[in-house]
Amino acid sequence: MKLAIIIVFANLYFICKGFVRPYYFLLGYVWMAFLFPQGFLDDPFRRLPLPPILGILAILGYIFVDRRPLPRFTNVFLLLVLFGVWVTCTTYFWAEVPAAAEVKWNWAIKSIGMSLIMPFLLRTRREIEATFLVVFFALSAHIGTAAAKSLTGGGGYGVMATLIRDNSYLGESSTLATVAVMSLPLAVYICLYSLCAHAIPFRRIGMTVYTLMALAAIVGTSARTGLVALGAYVLLAVRSFWKKALLAGSVVAVGYALLPYMPAWWTSRMQTIETYETETSAASRLDVWRWTFEYAKAHPLGGGFEVYLINGLNPSATGPRSGRAFHNIYFETLGEQGFVGSGLFLFILGGVLIGSFRLAKHKDGGDDWVPRAARTLFIMTAIFAVGGSFIGVAYQP
Repeated sequence: MKLAIIIVFANLYFICKGFVRPYYFLLGYVWMAFLFPQGFLDDPFRRLPLPPILGILAILGYIFVDRRPLPRFTNVFLLLVLFGVWVTCTTYFWAEVPAAAEVKWNWAIKSIGMSLIMPFLLRTRREIEATFLVVFFALSAHIGTAAAKSLTGGGGYGVMATLIRDNSYLGESSTLATVAVMSLPLAVYICLYSLCAHAIPFRRIGMTVYTLMALAAIVGTSARTGLVALGAYVLLAVRSFWKKALLAGSVVAVGYALLPYMPAWWTSRMQTIETYETETSAASRLDVWRWTFEYAKAHPLGGGFEVYLINGLNPSATGPRSGRAFHNIYFETLGEQGFVGSGLFLFILGGVLIGSFRLAKHKDGGDDWVPRAARTLFIMTAIFAVGGSFIGVAYQP
C-alpha cells in the first residue's frame, strides 16, 4: 500500500510539472514503462490508467504548451514510423494467432510510440539527462531487489524472487541480467559527467557500490546471457586495446579466484556454455531458430506477433498453442514480421549504433557532453544487440 501511494504521488508530481515543462509528462511515462508497477502492485492501484494518461498529456503538451518547432526527422525516425505501420498490418491482416497477436501489439506499439515522441520533447542536455536519471532509477529498483535476494542466498535461474511477480519483463532472469549490464555505462555517465554529478556525494564510491550491486544481481540470476553481455561491456567500455586486454585478464583472474566460493547452482549453470549442444535449453532454442527460418521462407511477410505458438516445439504444452518462444530478438522479428519487418528492425538498430558512434567521435571544441552521452547510448545499444541474441525483447521499452 505504501509503495503504491508513493508511485501515485510521483506520477502526480510529473503531471503537475508537465503543465509548465511538457517533457515531464514524457518522463513520467518513461518511468512507468521501465518500472512497470503493474507487475508488483495489487488492485486497485495496478489498474490505474496512469501510463496512457501521461502519454496523452505528453502529446498534448507538445502541441499546446511546447512552442519549439518540429525536430529534424532522421532516417531512424522514419524507419520507426514504417515499423509501427508494418507491425500493425501483420497484427490485423494476416496474424496466425490473432488474439495473442493483438495482446502483444497493445504494449509493443507503445514502445514504438514512446521512441517516436522523444525527439519532440527531449532536445536539451537537461531534458536528455533527466531521462537518463528516470530510466536509471526505474531500473535500479529491479536490480537492487535482485542484488539483495542474491546476497541473501536467494539466487538461482528462474527461481530468484524479483520485484516482478511473474516470468515477464524484468522478472525474467536473462532479461534482468542483460539490463543490469546495460545500466552500468548509464551509472558511469550519471555519476561522472551529468549536470547533477557534482551534487552526488561520494559519487565514485556510489558508482562502485552500484556496480557491485549490479554484478550481484547478474550472478543471482544465474543467466548465461548476463555473462555474455558482461563480456561485451568489458570489450566496449575501454577504448585502448592493451587496457581491454588488461581488464579482460583481470576479470578472468578475479573470476577464477572467486569460483570456489560461488554457489553450486551458479557454476553448474555456467558450465553448460561449453556443452550447449547437449544442454536441453540451448538445443531447444536452436530448434526454434531453425523452425523460424523455415517458416519465414514460406511466409516472407511474417506470421504476426506470437507466431511461435504454432511451432509445436514445446512438448509440455498441448493443443494448437504448443509453441516454444524465440529467445532471440532477430528471430523474433523475422518470424513475426517477416523479412520486411526484420529488415526494418535491423536498419533501426544499425542506425542507432552508427548514429551514436558518429556522435561519440564528434568534437566541436565545446562541451563534450554530447560525445559522452552518445558513447553511453552506443555501449548500451550494443549490449542490447548482443544480449538480445538470447532473449526475446525486441519490442520491450
